[in-house]
Amino acid sequence: MPMQKKCISFINKGCTIDNHFRETLKYPFVQLSNYLGDTTNLKTYNEYIDKTAYFPASLFIDMPSGWETNYMMNVMLRLKNSRLNWYSKHLKAMKEPVLQDSELSDVFRFTWLRSFHHPIVIGLKKDKNKVSLYWKVCDGQGGYEPGKMTINQTKQLSMAEWKDISEKVDLINFWNLPSTEKNNSGLDGAQWILEGRKQGKYHVVDRWEGIEITGICMALLKLTDLGIEKNEIY
Repeated sequence: MPMQKKCISFINKGCTIDNHFRETLKYPFVQLSNYLGDTTNLKTYNEYIDKTAYFPASLFIDMPSGWETNYMMNVMLRLKNSRLNWYSKHLKAMKEPVLQDSELSDVFRFTWLRSFHHPIVIGLKKDKNKVSLYWKVCDGQGGYEPGKMTINQTKQLSMAEWKDISEKVDLINFWNLPSTEKNNSGLDGAQWILEGRKQGKYHVVDRWEGIEITGICMALLKLTDLGIEKNEIY
């Protein structure tokens, strides 16, 4: 028991120094608090939210029912192996901003992580009447390590092009789609992650091999100067 108390105290001090991982670390906080019978701090830990992370942690960390009091479960290992870490390391390698809180412009961002091809990020931004498109590529593999960024290009687009993408987004009811779905990953395929931030509202949709967001993501891809072969699209 003393060791567990020291552990939660140590992690808590870390969150005070740097709150970037507060939402993620709430899982071991909650589990340890239940184990220690610490109901005083339990509510506080359950409400931890961190908008400095690339994505809301609760969307990408799959915990089974009852994890809060299942002390045989290693929640730290689950955090380490979560999709949140996988996606974040690619965005970090491409020096991408956090959209859910820090981006002031209206923006759509497509992150394309194909198992054996270079990871790609495409962003469409509107700042007042100025519209720009950027795309970045790393030399690693989307299913593994990102490698180093080798392409970072930008070009100006028209308001008509922004409107076209926005209408496609509304057409699939993007803002109300579930962020994730069961069995939303597999082997030797690709994760398609589409984020949107418009008029202060943020949403993310993550799909294995695209599904309903494929049309929008492909439209963004066509706006770039990237020459992607048909057999590289999956």
